[in-house]
Amino acid sequence: MLAGAPLVDVDETAPLRPDSAAAYSATKAVAEKIVLDANAPGFATVSIRPRFVWGPGSFLVEGLAADAKAGQFAWIDGGRHTTDVTFVENAVEGLVLGWQRGRPGQAYFVTDRHRVTLRDFLETQFEIYGVDAAIPDMDAETTAGEVPVPARWFLGQECTLRTDKAALELGYEPVVEYAAGLDAVRNSVAADRT
Repeated sequence: MLAGAPLVDVDETAPLRPDSAAAYSATKAVAEKIVLDANAPGFATVSIRPRFVWGPGSFLVEGLAADAKAGQFAWIDGGRHTTDVTFVENAVEGLVLGWQRGRPGQAYFVTDRHRVTLRDFLETQFEIYGVDAAIPDMDAETTAGEVPVPARWFLGQECTLRTDKAALELGYEPVVEYAAGLDAVRNSVAADRT
């Protein structure tokens, strides 16, 4: 759904954006439409939409930490926008509940239901991964010329999602609290270092 504008308190009624300039977002929209359109008697389909999946061994977070260590990361407009994130076990919980209880042909957002400031979230992750390099700020105008989409949108805009539908229809509740998720990442990184 990333198509250039911040997503603020969005629910599943927001339109898919196959026209997004970000190929990742556009292909996800096309794929979801194919899946949901395939719903038919005897062939039920459901889409589960986690936001920013993180946890031990997260390819995304590890990649951002590596970029920060290499001096290839900057805070876009300070990085102080609000975003939703989804610990991996919470994403799996959403997937299982979608399979068990989802209404055929429907989509559901799942998150940690613990909104974070992107900068605070990533600074904590970077600390865990041993990033000690100073990270510069980049203003929006410079970012527009230097950082491609979807990274510019993903790291530079608010993205808050409503999970009311998943809670009501699937009985979704996060199974891992935010602090426990951070502890799991710390333990995983520490174990990898020994």
